[in-house]
Amino acid sequence: MTNFTTHTVESAPEKAKPLLKGIQSSYGFIPNLLANMAEAPALLESYTTLAGIFDKTSLTETERQIILMTNNRLNDCTYCMAAHSWIAENKAVPADVIASLREGTAIADPKLEALRRFTIVINETRGWPSEADIKAFFCRRLQPANRSRGHSRHQS
Repeated sequence: MTNFTTHTVESAPEKAKPLLKGIQSSYGFIPNLLANMAEAPALLESYTTLAGIFDKTSLTETERQIILMTNNRLNDCTYCMAAHSWIAENKAVPADVIASLREGTAIADPKLEALRRFTIVINETRGWPSEADIKAFFCRRLQPANRSRGHSRHQS
């Protein structure tokens, strides 16, 4: 098995140091996954850039964690589930939502449950949901006044 260096700000390659400083400032520590990625600064930059872009979406923190934690469970990544459980708790995601995501059970809020179910579909179909899956998701997620928008596979 390959052992990766778990870097600190001091031990990281120069190009990774500012990224690790930012991570440490945000979380109060450097998660091991990111400390290991620091060995390849471009990898760490890519990961943090994509995470930053995801954070800029119109999705709430709770909705983003539903997507991430559902995939953590489906991909059987216990490290990821633990990390995102901590993040969710610290970002005020409701405890009952976190418990449902960890257990793989329905979320009480129907709109959040629709997102969880659609995330499962996306994962299981490897990004190719059926038109019926897409329509079902929008029917569950949209307010009745918004249902007439005629969403199709290529609209969001």
